[in-house]
Amino acid sequence: MMKDRVRLLKPGGQRIDGIKCVVAPDTIVIDDEKLQLEEGDLLERDLPNGLVETYQVLDSGFHQGRGGIPSHYQASVRKLSRIVANESRASFVINMSGHGSRVNVNSHDASNNSLALADAAIFRSLTDAIVQGLSEDPNSRDRLLRAVSELEGAVGTPRFIDRYQAFIATAANHISIVAPFLPELTKLLTGSSA
Repeated sequence: MMKDRVRLLKPGGQRIDGIKCVVAPDTIVIDDEKLQLEEGDLLERDLPNGLVETYQVLDSGFHQGRGGIPSHYQASVRKLSRIVANESRASFVINMSGHGSRVNVNSHDASNNSLALADAAIFRSLTDAIVQGLSEDPNSRDRLLRAVSELEGAVGTPRFIDRYQAFIATAANHISIVAPFLPELTKLLTGSSA
């Protein structure tokens, strides 16, 4: 049954040749219970074509003999050539925050932000966007912030439609700042017609 042979390479330089085993993709079974197999050891197998497969022991997997089955190792291993191939792939960590955040890699962004926030949060986010977007134009910023405050105060009332129209007129020159919030603000129009 033990048709394969490997050699054990210990981190300290010790080498043991001719170990009988069975090699599977992620496991190597060895029936030599006296072998001191440990995590981090390397097992090498010579192939008929002259190449050498190298496996790293992840878990020695020693099993004490029971019911006629002798003690043995079922070592969990990974093939080092497979590790090198996987590690060479590029990976990216992208941390994002804020509403409407997105990532574009080698592409053009033609999307629109549509925010689904609770009423109070939409006005808080809109205020933050105006303050940030119009930091260089305090007069426009203050006019637009007053319009937002009046709009928020009119939510759920018949005055909301008038305040919404006044807000849109005030924001006309700064539509790129307020556009992401318009879908949510428009939804509030239906609740204000009473």
